[in-house]
Amino acid sequence: MLHFARYAKFEIEVDKVSFTMKESSEFKEFMAASGVAPVPAGVHLEEYAKLQGYNAYTLSKKIDCAPSTLRRLFTGAALSIEMAAKIERHIGLSARFLFNLEAEANAYKAEQMVKGYEESLTPEIGNGELA
Repeated sequence: MLHFARYAKFEIEVDKVSFTMKESSEFKEFMAASGVAPVPAGVHLEEYAKLQGYNAYTLSKKIDCAPSTLRRLFTGAALSIEMAAKIERHIGLSARFLFNLEAEANAYKAEQMVKGYEESLTPEIGNGELA
């Protein structure tokens, strides 16, 4: 069993054919306690590719896309339905799993935006003005 360095305390099972992650409230609690923000699916894909001995060029040939497309995905670009299907078809990573990773990262970003927005609405106490 291999583990991604980013989640050293949480088991991520990897083999040549499939890639699964045990989803539970325990994982969400670990992420919240660790202070590590969830990252988009492409960042996880890059780590998986490295574990399997691929770089952007070799993986792009395997899944039939441009290396630049994969590099953008690796740096946080949004995962498309077509790309998720290619990844699942050619290397076995579930599209559902990839989109779940993407959703977690997006939800985290939204939560951070809401917190920032709510903080900006908090009225200053004692200045006599309403926010």
